[in-house]
Amino acid sequence: MRQLTFLLAVDARALAFDGYGRAALARCLAIRQLARHVGDDTLVMFFVSCVADAFAHHTMRDVLGLVSPEVDTLRWLRGQLAAVQGAPRSLEKVLQTNFELVLAGLRADPNGLEWVRQALADGAEDEQARAEMLSLTDEQIVARVRRPYESFLNAVFQVLDSAMPYARKCAEIQRLASQLEDEHGSDPAAWYAIVWAGTGRLVDQYSLVVRDIATFHALKAAVEVYRVVAETGVLPDVLPDHTPKDPYSGEEFEYEITESGFVLRCRVKDIDLDRLWEYEFKVWSQGQAQP
Repeated sequence: MRQLTFLLAVDARALAFDGYGRAALARCLAIRQLARHVGDDTLVMFFVSCVADAFAHHTMRDVLGLVSPEVDTLRWLRGQLAAVQGAPRSLEKVLQTNFELVLAGLRADPNGLEWVRQALADGAEDEQARAEMLSLTDEQIVARVRRPYESFLNAVFQVLDSAMPYARKCAEIQRLASQLEDEHGSDPAAWYAIVWAGTGRLVDQYSLVVRDIATFHALKAAVEVYRVVAETGVLPDVLPDHTPKDPYSGEEFEYEITESGFVLRCRVKDIDLDRLWEYEFKVWSQGQAQP
């Protein structure tokens, strides 16, 4: 997947350099389609898809700076960005699927089941409770692993589906993860899920999804700026109306005109990387030498 996306990106830049802007952008859209096809059956596939999608957006940003803005091409691109789907963005689905895979792995792992059984027995208050733990069936152990983590996931899904801003969602997800560990961390069954389902990585995973959305929204906002350039010959003083928002803040991107084009800047930091993202777009004009 990585080699193929690199090849398509190099071909896109070569086509753009030779003046074939629409063909170059079509290569970038092909990367988006590949990202969609990778899918979200597992966490690894989901995040490979997100990375490939972001790579497509980055390459399109370069291509747009290598060709002269054309109204027809930009209108076509606007439609294609709406029609051609990129990476799946339902973190809820892949988190649920990942948890089911963890449970399936436990069912198929006699050593893991025995470890949980013995750990529960070792923590029993008396001999009767110890005997009860040692007599647990495999499915009863799986059910003990499932219960607290399933409740935790449902709470996380409510947060993800809410209208909370990005920073508050991250804080709430982290609070729920800490609460799960505080309330159930001493239970070996719950701890199995906490470790193997990757509870501590949820904020990072959510941030990666938002990062991909931010690059896509910045690209779509930039297309509207390029359209104004194509129609008027100059950069607009402010962003055109109804451009996509910065997903970190829920507000318009900050817009700054530069010597070579313009920059779109997020208004809130990416908590995972402690970074304020900005996207530089170059504008090539007919009176300028080909880069």
